[in-house]
Amino acid sequence: MRLVTLLASVIITCTGCNCTKKNIAGSTAKETELTMKQEQQNPVFEYDASSRGFYRKIVLDNKELRVSSTRGDRSEPTVIQLSDQEWNDILTNFKKIDLKAVPELKAPTEKRFYDGAAMANFTIQTKEGTYTAPTFDHGFPPAAIEKIVNKLNELADKK
Repeated sequence: MRLVTLLASVIITCTGCNCTKKNIAGSTAKETELTMKQEQQNPVFEYDASSRGFYRKIVLDNKELRVSSTRGDRSEPTVIQLSDQEWNDILTNFKKIDLKAVPELKAPTEKRFYDGAAMANFTIQTKEGTYTAPTFDHGFPPAAIEKIVNKLNELADKK
């Protein structure tokens, strides 16, 4: 009789602990999913420019600007936290961009063809997809993305 009672107690205890673990895991998974959805709603901007003696990579993700001036993984990027005003300015300019037209943009200059300017690339990642502009000259972005690109470079220069 003692053995049956002991076995029943162990089974009930194990089952009860397992339910608690499932609830905790389920709750954490829901919180993580909610956070990921919120982060995916914000666009991620990536700008990189390079030539023989120059390199700059700027990544803006949810008010965090990461700036790197060395190729590869040789150094950690400088991290700059944007103010709400700076972030809102970028989002305002972002909303004015026709994302489907970004891959078809024309570069206003062609100095990169004869080493007159570093070549630059700009990518916007949203929950709908990734939009990459054709290569253009550093400092001379296409008009449709000019305000955002110039703002990213301006903020990166503040470091």
